[in-house]
Amino acid sequence: MTKIIQNFVGIVLGLSLVCLFVFALIAALDKQSEVTCIKLQSQSEEYRDFYLTESEKQRCDAAGIEIDTTVRDSYGAIIR
Repeated sequence: MTKIIQNFVGIVLGLSLVCLFVFALIAALDKQSEVTCIKLQSQSEEYRDFYLTESEKQRCDAAGIEIDTTVRDSYGAIIR
């Protein structure tokens, strides 16, 4: 009976560690995305011909960071 309890506790602890790792990874990726958008915002103010790709614009909008600059698609055509 104690062997079953030990196995159960081991599984619960293992799953808890995996969940904690996944949570930390997601938080780190969100923070990295925010830092990248802040850098892009700074570059848009510094460089005259600066532009964003569609995916960069979507990522920064999702992070709540507004960047007022030209947006181009993957072929280089101006979208906004």
